[in-house]
Amino acid sequence: MNQIEKLQDVLTDEMQHQFFYNEEAVKITDEAVRQFLFQLRDDKMRNITLLQNEITKMMQQGKT
Repeated sequence: MNQIEKLQDVLTDEMQHQFFYNEEAVKITDEAVRQFLFQLRDDKMRNITLLQNEITKMMQQGKT
């Protein structure tokens, strides 16, 4: 498994977590818990963006 494949695996995990936090947040009635889940979701989205950018950069440089 090369570096890009590893990053893609991490990206997939982060996307699954982001989806989970969002799905659970919309079900929660406690506003504090809902906001916490949205914060976790947003943190995962930032990680997703960073990973996507890194994967793109590595692919453009021809790295594996």
